[in-house]
Formats: sequence, structure tokens, C-alpha cells
Amino acid sequence: MLARNDFAVMLNANARRVTPEVRRRVAKFVAPENLFFSHSEAESVDIVREIADRKFPTVFTGGGDGTFIKFINDYAQETGLGGLKAPSDVALRSNIGILHLGTGNAVAQIVSSRRFESDLESFVHTKTSDCQALPLVRAEGQNFPFAGLGIDAEILNDYMSLKRGLGANRWLKPAIQSLGGYFAAFFGKTVGRRLSRAFTSQPRTEVRITNLGDAAYILQDGEPVKAYGKGEVLYEGPMTATMFGTCPYYGHGLTILPYAMRRPGYFQLRMVKMGMMKAVAKLPSLWKGTYQGRDIYDWHVRQVKLEFNQPVPYQYGGDAQGERTSLILETAPLKVNLLRFV
Repeated sequence: MLARNDFAVMLNANARRVTPEVRRRVAKFVAPENLFFSHSEAESVDIVREIADRKFPTVFTGGGDGTFIKFINDYAQETGLGGLKAPSDVALRSNIGILHLGTGNAVAQIVSSRRFESDLESFVHTKTSDCQALPLVRAEGQNFPFAGLGIDAEILNDYMSLKRGLGANRWLKPAIQSLGGYFAAFFGKTVGRRLSRAFTSQPRTEVRITNLGDAAYILQDGEPVKAYGKGEVLYEGPMTATMFGTCPYYGHGLTILPYAMRRPGYFQLRMVKMGMMKAVAKLPSLWKGTYQGRDIYDWHVRQVKLEFNQPVPYQYGGDAQGERTSLILETAPLKVNLLRFV
């Protein structure tokens, strides 16, 4: 098979699924000088700079949502798009292919066949340019397709702690670096901590959500039922998690933002105030994105401010980002054209 030399592939060398065998199979399709392996954040920046300088029309990333998100932010900076102001609607210069080689693969669920070799083979043989535009959310200068504050980021922190503690065990490592690891962190750490808080005098987490942009819409079954003007408070009260994005998925088939792609120019904001025991009981419907209840609020928004009464864990793209007491979110002026194989 002849490899094409008009596209690049960037793989996260530290990703669990980027094995020597995967590297060999990927190398069948791409010219060797266009295949890059990133071992660190600093090396990733250098690789992105070279890819930008060589102006590839198509770039594939492999290694998960974090690899994809870091690439698009670094690439935007290298190509002069990092400082775009809303309401621009500019696409990243290269089309992006997502190889299903991460742990969660949230973005890959939108456009990938879930078989990285089949996607590469299809691209090489058909020279497809079938793309789907993916808008993004921006906060603190970073662009991403999904993020959250509260229990979702807390579970992520517990998972990372579990992985650090047990990841060196070669027998347990495969199970930990998978969906099973998240469940172990959730039931082994997060649930117990949350239940303990419920029976103590610790203050509950509260959030105030203020609309800063054009009309925001509260949703019922995904349909708008009321509009809010600029400066109006969308919600103020207790919360378990506040999640937002333009991608319906959180990875592993978890459909946390089922209405994220329904209104062009907007992203979905979901606020959950569900208790821990009910969340465990309703996990199947929450997982599928079908749960309806008075303890979940959904909006389509363009720009909002979140203010919390105490620091809460924050993550975007499945990567922990510490804690925040406030955050301004907006529809990013940058979008990405994703190669589509489904």
C-alpha cells in the first residue's frame, strides 16, 4: 500500500492505546516524515509548529480528546487565529481527522467509525473531504467542545488519583485506564465523599448563572420554552454539576449534553442539582441522555457567567483544570471541520 504524503498524523505517544502495533498500522498509510509522536506538552508545541509551517490540508490526531483539544488550541495560535474575537465564524485552516485511540473518545463518537485503520484507509483511498463543522466553547482563552464544573470534574480528579496510586501495577493498569477505572473512582471515592458531606454541616455548593450574551433559551425536551435577555439570571441555587459544550458526548457513550448540536451559534448549558443516591439510581437514563426531571435544567446560550459560593473542580475535554469560583463561557469564534467517516 502506498502511503500518501499530503496529510499528517499526530499521535499522543503516552496514550494507552497508542501501542507499537498501532504505530505500525498507522505508518502504513502516512509518509514517515509526516507521522509525529508527542511525548510531552513541550514536544507537542514543537510538532504543531512544524505541522502549521508545512500547511497540511488535513491532520489526524490520535490519543483522545485531550490530544485533539491541545492540538486545535496550539494550531490556532501558530496560524494566527488564537486572538479571534466573537462573533467570528472562522474554521481552523486544516481539516481534522479524529482517530479512535483515546480513553473516552467523545469527539470521535461524532465522526469516527471507531476503527482507526478503516478511517485512514477510507481517507487514503477515496480522498474524502466529507466534513462536519464542530463549533467550540471558549473560556479563559481556551477552546473546547465540552467541559464541566462539579461532580464530573470531581470524579475525574478521583480517577487521576486512583491511576497515580495503582497505575504502576501492571496487572491492574489495563483495568484502571478504561471505563472500569472511572466507575472504581466514582463508587470507591466520589460517592462516599458526597454522602459524607450530605450528613455533615458542610455548606452545599451553589451557583449563580447570568446571561451575558444574546437571548438565552431554557429548554424542555430540547425545545425552547422561554427566552432570557442580556443581564438576566438564568438560575441561582444549589448544584451538583454544571456542564456545557457543543458535543453531546463525554466519552464512553455517555450522552451528557443531548441538545448540544441543535441550535447553530449556541452551546448547551446543563445544570444538575440531583442528589447522589438518586444519581446512582438513575444512572442508565442519565448515561443515555434521556432522563427528564425537575433536578436538571438545560439552556441554549451564547455567553454566560458562572459564579460559585465556594471553589469547585473544573475540567474541559476530560482534563482536570483545578478549581474555580467563577468562569465566563462564550461561543468560540473558532470552529473545526472534522472529517466524517460515519
